[in-house]
Amino acid sequence: MRSTCAVTTAASQDRVSVALCTYNGAQYLSQQLDSLVAQTLQPAELVVCDDGSSDETLAIITEFARNSPFPVRLFRNESNLGSTQNFDRAIGLCDTDSIALCDQDDIWKPGKLAALQFALDRNPSLGGVFSDAELISADGAGRGQTLFTAHRLSLGIPESFSREAALKVLFKYDFVTGATLMIRSTMRPLFRPIPKSWVHDSWIAWIIALYSQLSFVNEPLMAYRVHPNQQIGMGVTTLIGKIRRTRHTSLSTHRGTSVRFQELRKRWKCQPGEDFTRLMSMIDAKIAFLEQRSALSRTLAPRMIQILRLARQYDQFARGYRSMRKDLFLAS
Repeated sequence: MRSTCAVTTAASQDRVSVALCTYNGAQYLSQQLDSLVAQTLQPAELVVCDDGSSDETLAIITEFARNSPFPVRLFRNESNLGSTQNFDRAIGLCDTDSIALCDQDDIWKPGKLAALQFALDRNPSLGGVFSDAELISADGAGRGQTLFTAHRLSLGIPESFSREAALKVLFKYDFVTGATLMIRSTMRPLFRPIPKSWVHDSWIAWIIALYSQLSFVNEPLMAYRVHPNQQIGMGVTTLIGKIRRTRHTSLSTHRGTSVRFQELRKRWKCQPGEDFTRLMSMIDAKIAFLEQRSALSRTLAPRMIQILRLARQYDQFARGYRSMRKDLFLAS
């Protein structure tokens, strides 16, 4: 990999780097960049990794860098890496103690960086912290939901969100959105390189929870844009949309998730952490459950019986009855 455009070369050892990944994001990028300038805690640097944009993305960033109040370092990948590997690269290029992940199409509230950094400062044991976010439509209109409410996520209060509490939720489902996340740079050796089978934010959240502590700020610190062209994210949030998504999801989806957790198992085995044996047993049980889900009968009646027999595992490793209903009607 090489930089094709070092807009600003000055490195910084100050507070926060913003790691921004771009790919054909010209439509919304300027709004995101403006919201970075408006931060009450200014970034020490903005590190941009572009994944081969063919629109005006690079021109927008280059023009922004000319008048930016903070250094901007722009790198262009020689080949398209995809979202996960692009974020892996951007995170690795950051030069500060804290790193805030940034998508190209959102809008940050002015106090976002300050609130996340304050949470890290207040609790030195935290490896990372995330927040809630307001959901907005492509045109910027509010959708009357936040990420937490859309995920039906209730985490209590940050002070009571222990390592065990975070892992308990993660074993059920992913709940951390990368664009809301700030991490300590000291965590990088533990989660890099990010396996290609994982989405970057899910993997990072798991590693932080396993080896450190993960917490949250219980307020929406940004506007998260939901639109058809986003690479990953919330996608559909309507009931009809969720039904359609279920119909286009197959039992092989669970096999893919099993493969990802096998990658997590390898990392945990190679780099043992606190409470190693118990957590390895939990990871093994999660993998076994996913394999059982991927092998559910293609016939409705036998599948129903299999699902009922796995009720306890659905409660421990999925969303309980909601996941049971979903599996009942998954395509073969």
